[in-house]
Amino acid sequence: MKQVGYVCLGGPNDGRRIAEDNAMRQQEVPIYPQGSLGQAGGGPGTVTSVPIQQFIDEILLFHRLTREQMAGIVEVQLRDLEALLAERKITLELDATAKAWLAERGYDPVYGARPLKRVLQRALQNPLATMILEGRIMDGERVVVTAAGDALAINGQAAQAAE
Repeated sequence: MKQVGYVCLGGPNDGRRIAEDNAMRQQEVPIYPQGSLGQAGGGPGTVTSVPIQQFIDEILLFHRLTREQMAGIVEVQLRDLEALLAERKITLELDATAKAWLAERGYDPVYGARPLKRVLQRALQNPLATMILEGRIMDGERVVVTAAGDALAINGQAAQAAE
């Protein structure tokens, strides 16, 4: 039995007449086993079928993220955290080993930097919040973060990562 799925593809009229165009945009597309799409020869499983082709605006190719690029992404994410801490006039200083620790644990060969945000939250943000609530970090204080084995150390104290 042939399985059929419905695919709604965007076109140049997105944002206009969506309700009217919806019936026209939905194309009946056979669902093939994984790995069969894009076969040479133009047979079933090709992604260049004429009904779908007219709705594709452009194709973007993304290259996998490399470990070397993670340092810059860590910096961007840390700026967001520093902005949150700036409300309390708390300054955050991470040494190179702490940044490398975050980059290493936040990198996944398949998902790239997607795990980084969770690693930052569990290993740094949550322990910082706990320390602020407990009064171990006061407003206007300078916080120094280093890597200590399998965890980060905040002001010399091992940070308890949240699970």
